[in-house]
Amino acid sequence: TACSRVIVLADVYEEFCRKLAGAAEQLEVGDPANVGHSIGPVIDGETQERLRTLIARQKEKHPVLFETESSRVPVSGFYVTPVIFKDVDPDSELAQEEVFGPVLAVMKARDFDHAIELANGSPYALTGGIYSRSPAHIASARERFRVGNLYINRKITGSQVDVQPYGGRQLSGDGARLGSLDYLLQYCRPRTISENTLRHGLTKSDEQTE
Repeated sequence: TACSRVIVLADVYEEFCRKLAGAAEQLEVGDPANVGHSIGPVIDGETQERLRTLIARQKEKHPVLFETESSRVPVSGFYVTPVIFKDVDPDSELAQEEVFGPVLAVMKARDFDHAIELANGSPYALTGGIYSRSPAHIASARERFRVGNLYINRKITGSQVDVQPYGGRQLSGDGARLGSLDYLLQYCRPRTISENTLRHGLTKSDEQTE
């Protein structure tokens, strides 16, 4: 569940972009068996080509905030050069489609309400996160950010599938797909049964009669 969109308030947008580019510069691309590598290859050559085509297309539409130097990306293997785009149009392909690759879209929000609007403006709703020091904003996100898994002031990966419900909404699914009793409940039909246990005159059961 790698983050694919980042929505930043206008007041801190430029500073955030500067620090984000600096952090991305520290990420190493390579064999994931090496703990020093943060970004590995994609699944196959077809996906690699799809992502390269997507990146080339987006470079014509959005400014590049950061791109890993090609010399730091292995030639052998299905590797894709990581790219971060800024000032991304919320209605664009990059903001509305699932990329499944090392491509990040950064969008600017006028204020917190606008940020929630942009966050909910995607047809996908599996995972989301919020970083905030405002209790009011955090409480609002709990109520208004429509995703199956919401993370607050922490990374957006690491769900405990065997413990908590895991699933999304909209094109990301119709509820919990994995983990916990919530998944099994989708296959049940709830009923309500009421009984007066204080009534008198009950007949003996067959077992008692024998």
